[in-house]
Order: sequence, then C-alpha cells, then structure tokens
Amino acid sequence: MLKLLKKPNGPSRVLHSAGAHKSVIRLGKARREKLEKALNYIRRRTQWMQYAEYRNRHIPLGSGITEAGCKTIFTQRFKQSGMRWSKQGADVILTLRVVLLSGVWDAAYGRVLQHLEGEIPAPYGQNNETTLKSAA
Repeated sequence: MLKLLKKPNGPSRVLHSAGAHKSVIRLGKARREKLEKALNYIRRRTQWMQYAEYRNRHIPLGSGITEAGCKTIFTQRFKQSGMRWSKQGADVILTLRVVLLSGVWDAAYGRVLQHLEGEIPAPYGQNNETTLKSAA
C-alpha cells in the first residue's frame, strides 16, 4: 500500500484497496481495530498526502533538507572544538548567520543603516580610504 500512496490520488487508492481487502479477509478484533485506526489516519489527512503531486512540483518530502540546513547553519558553527556559547550570544550569531546564508545580508544591513544617526560606517571589508597590502 505504500507504493499506492506515492501514485496520483494515492490516499484514495489505499482506502479503496484496503476496503476491498477488509471485506474479503478475516481479521481478529485487535488487527481490525489497528487497520481502522490506520485508515482513519489516512482519511483525516488525505488532503496533505498528495505525494505524487508534491513530487511533480519538486516539493521535497521528508526531513532531510531541514536536517541538512540545521547542519549547515547551526552545527558547523556552534559545535567546533572548544567552543562554548551563552544562549544570548548563540542567538545573535545564529541570526546573523541565517541572514548571511539566505542571501539577504545587503538588504538587512541597509535597513540597519537607515536607523543609524550620523556618519554611516563602511561595510566590513569595504574601506575606500585604506589600500590593503600583502603582509609577506
């Protein structure tokens, strides 16, 4: 039945197939209750179980993409050897890291600059007054 779920109208196919089998095979009370519980689960969630459509639209299923994002954003930065973080410090760094990795750093930095009074500091690494020279 798992294969049926991945086809177009998968939940309806599973419910139809299970209904046909349920009337033919004999099940004990406990197994019949488990089957009904599973079928009710599918009935209540049919609208969210359109896996074939998700696949056609290239919508990722599963937690893999989220876990990879957590590894990239959080684990690689916070779990390096010898590092310790306060909750407040970790929150600040995590926010900055998400802004940077999501590609909206310039827009976010621009909004910060709009709220500053007086002289606007140059962005990190963009100092027009000083020419960097090789140390070697």
